[in-house]
Amino acid sequence: MKLKEAKPSCDFSEPVSDICETNGDARIDGNSATIFVATSPSGAYADNSSWNIRPYGRKGDEIAMGKVRRFMIKATSVYEDLPHCRQTHDVPAILFSGGGYSGNHFHSFTDVLIPLFLTSREFNGEVQFLVSDFCPSWTSKYRIVIEKLSRYETIDIDKQEGVHCFPNIIVGLKHHKEFNIDPAKSRYSMKDFRQFLRGAYSLKRETAIKLRNGEAEKPRLLMITRRRTRAFMNEAEITNMARSLGYSVILTEPDADLSRFAHLVNSCDVMMGVHGAGLTNMVFLPENAVLIQVVPFGRMEWIARTDFGEPSKDMDLRYLEYKINAEESSLIQQYPLDHEIFREPYTIQKNGWAAFSSVYLEKQNVKLDVESEFTVVNGSWSRLADGNQGSNPGPEIVETAYCTILNMEQTVYQLYHNQAKPICTVFTTSEPRSDVCEMSGDIRIQGNSFTIFAALDRSKNLVRNNSSWSIRPYAQKGDENAMKWVRKFTIKTSVVRTDMPNCTQSQSVPAIVFSSGGYALNHYHDFSDLVIPVFLTSRQFNGEVRFLIANKRSLWTNKFREVLRNLSRYDIIDIDKEDGVHCFPSMIVGLKQHKQLGIDPSMSAYSMKDFRSFITYVYSLNRVTATNQKDGEKYKKPCLLIISRRKSRSIINEAEIADMARGLGYEIVVTEGEPNVPRLAKLVNSCDVMMGVHGAGLTNMVFLPESAVVIQVIPWGIRERIARTFYGEPEKDMNISYLEYKIREGESSLIHEYPLDHEVFRDPLSVMKKGWGAFRSVYLEKQNIKLDAGRFRGTLLEALHLLRM
Repeated sequence: MKLKEAKPSCDFSEPVSDICETNGDARIDGNSATIFVATSPSGAYADNSSWNIRPYGRKGDEIAMGKVRRFMIKATSVYEDLPHCRQTHDVPAILFSGGGYSGNHFHSFTDVLIPLFLTSREFNGEVQFLVSDFCPSWTSKYRIVIEKLSRYETIDIDKQEGVHCFPNIIVGLKHHKEFNIDPAKSRYSMKDFRQFLRGAYSLKRETAIKLRNGEAEKPRLLMITRRRTRAFMNEAEITNMARSLGYSVILTEPDADLSRFAHLVNSCDVMMGVHGAGLTNMVFLPENAVLIQVVPFGRMEWIARTDFGEPSKDMDLRYLEYKINAEESSLIQQYPLDHEIFREPYTIQKNGWAAFSSVYLEKQNVKLDVESEFTVVNGSWSRLADGNQGSNPGPEIVETAYCTILNMEQTVYQLYHNQAKPICTVFTTSEPRSDVCEMSGDIRIQGNSFTIFAALDRSKNLVRNNSSWSIRPYAQKGDENAMKWVRKFTIKTSVVRTDMPNCTQSQSVPAIVFSSGGYALNHYHDFSDLVIPVFLTSRQFNGEVRFLIANKRSLWTNKFREVLRNLSRYDIIDIDKEDGVHCFPSMIVGLKQHKQLGIDPSMSAYSMKDFRSFITYVYSLNRVTATNQKDGEKYKKPCLLIISRRKSRSIINEAEIADMARGLGYEIVVTEGEPNVPRLAKLVNSCDVMMGVHGAGLTNMVFLPESAVVIQVIPWGIRERIARTFYGEPEKDMNISYLEYKIREGESSLIHEYPLDHEVFRDPLSVMKKGWGAFRSVYLEKQNIKLDAGRFRGTLLEALHLLRM
């Protein structure tokens, strides 16, 4: 009997999910967890070829995947080897797991429901769901979502004795990133998902209210309460404070009846809660609503922003966060302030997730400070710090949300006209990795005392005399190792001019204060922490601005002198060495930074396209676009630039790869990097494809012409998520294409030092849990790479294909 070939297609390249798809005669035996696909004897797949897959979106997490059943996809060209169909279906099937962490509300959405929407929406309900690790309470809770995506009753595949046959089976779910959808990878977006949810749950409100001054309608504030951990210890105080600001306040724990709770959330304009699964319900908020995340103590900003802060942007929500200080944590009652739990949270993190979670997530409750004084500043509300260095804002973040809805910026500006206006994001935590304080008026800086004085208007008694802020002006505020090399400045307000030092030099242009300490002179951090943030912060002044640099490194300023000269027409001041007092009409302390090696155009007037245009001008780069390699036409050979390394993560068989690439039609250039940035920029700009092992050298992608291709070789043990955060994600905004090649065990030099059953190969995550030092010494410092030329050839061919598009 002639079989209809199923043509299995598997994609194992995504960072957290594997997915396989058949198209033909596909049969699934739930009892043996085997999927049989019919192939032609002369087809691309050998008889008895097989693939193993766990259909859940956490493939790098051993704990989660240990709760997920493994399925085998087996190809056969012999009809007699196919099991007999007990039930034949005429619609496609999607197989996924309800195991892993899906009992947690956040993971239900990010690991299952959003990926299920992504994978099944195109079928418009004409698809059959096969669920492994079936949990009746889970399917009951999310019944409405499941029924809107499939018109057929869900099959618990683990309990099926017979064989089900389908014209097509998708095994696994598409998963782009945490609690989000990447529209560049799909026809759908988070906006589409939220519209789908609104329809599924019949939610009435599309947009939050927009209050106007004098209007009586109250915004509704929903406080997500918790009982076991990370609970608000002073709910009544917070509620009373919010009501005094004009909110209608609702306190509730998430409801087991998701439909009822979705309607409650949708009726509100602001939702606040401590970091946890309850904030997942932001998906039901109307557009332009405000989400306030209270971040517990313990250096958890990166987790908080990854889980809820970043996703909020694509949900058309406004996001605020409030990071508590030590005095607002219940941990203060268990440990002294000089304990490492307060002093060095990173040391707890390095002991592994279990140790970190047990302290900062399971043992901690929150008592918000509602006694602080506040001042309105450009549409935000800021705490009067009262000289308390390093203090965080009190629940003025609730007032910020109210002020955001009111849109009071113009009114507040008029109120503050002609006086110094401290606007310190150190208190509103609006920048994820950098603190920025902006002032205008009479601003004086005394370099040798590292103090900045801002004069206030006595007649407008809005800010208390001698209020102060502390700030380290470098864009790695969550990294204590970096920040210990960064000078701390104190910003003091004063309404008494005699309290301020006399000016020894007056300047007529604004100033920007920043540090070239931290990780400066690492090429990646040079751009991510300094060059791009300096551009973002200073470009608006069109050169009429003065740079005051703390921790000044001459090597760094010499390396980027062309950039600095094109952003400022004035000589740099080494502020650490200044004994006198410099006076300015305005000052920005710190640098704006949005994300790794990138710019978020929704947060700025500029984009990475603007930055790359600026760099092209600064270094006089000639090539705007890469060579277009069209089939059949006479064309110039594409240039492949190999970023070479010598100390670690070097390509052992570099010459072999170069020869193989020449055979494919490439011209080859090899460089270890060039201390002369203008010369390096021109070299990179002359090439069409750049390849290198994960490391700082790949930062030179900023100099590539548009439509060029970057190939990142990912060493063994480096998680794709890290590699993509550093280099994969930024390329999207640079108009260049990105490919990655993840090496196998046999391509790593570690194979000569450790047996294959060693944890270095078997479980890199366990090595990571020992701390960054242990992980770095193995996977970054000890590892070199011998690429499989045959396998890597396919990546170079794909790069040629991208150049032809």
